[in-house]
Amino acid sequence: MPIFVRNLGLEYLIDQNGLSERALLEMYAKSVPLVTRSGRYDTYELPGNVLIIFKSIMIEDELRIIGTDTHYKGSCVWTVHPFMDVTPKHADILSKVIACSDLGHTELCVLHLMYSAALETLEKEHPISVQVAVFPFKVTSYVNRSSYEHSVQHKPLHDGRLLSIGFLAKRDPRTSTEEKNLKLPEDVVRGCGRVMSVVQENCSAEAHVSNGFVVATIATLFGPLDVICAPEDNAKPGRYIEFHGLVSAIPVMSDQSP
Repeated sequence: MPIFVRNLGLEYLIDQNGLSERALLEMYAKSVPLVTRSGRYDTYELPGNVLIIFKSIMIEDELRIIGTDTHYKGSCVWTVHPFMDVTPKHADILSKVIACSDLGHTELCVLHLMYSAALETLEKEHPISVQVAVFPFKVTSYVNRSSYEHSVQHKPLHDGRLLSIGFLAKRDPRTSTEEKNLKLPEDVVRGCGRVMSVVQENCSAEAHVSNGFVVATIATLFGPLDVICAPEDNAKPGRYIEFHGLVSAIPVMSDQSP
């Protein structure tokens, strides 16, 4: 997963070349390691309950960073049934993207699973509990559900439903031509719901000042979901939001994550 600069108000990590290598290495040096057989996860916790996870492996007797993950430590927990590994072929070996169903096997969601190499097993159809948050690429805010239904050009989603459009477009013949033409990656999830509550968070650290971010919690058919929004996304209590984004999930196990 990328580091979601806009969502989290992390513009102070940007220099003229993009993400500041110096700033990232400073975080990496202060990270907490989790060593697995496949490689290593080093986790740095920013203010605001934000985790930056560095993934590294040994290459020619040298530990090298091969990727990053981003997560928000909230209180939204789902119990899901993993049923398919949909990790992209180009992903690093410490990444895992899984398609899951709810306990009733009626709903579908694709998740980025953090610390996946630390799991002893990830068996098909064996339920796991995960703490989840979604990082949207796009958020649209409406006054209410009725305004949403009358404003969108596509078919409105059912309230609280999550739709993994890219995953379904490859496998479900009922997928609309419009959705197939979007050609979205399998891990992109579309969702909508009324904002039940909002928490203001901030990643300001030492001399670095952030504009902060908003954690808007909605109800989904899997359970509550924290939507990580920029302040300008207008995700306020009572409003109705629709988003496209990536869902980050950490296994709820006492010894699986820092």
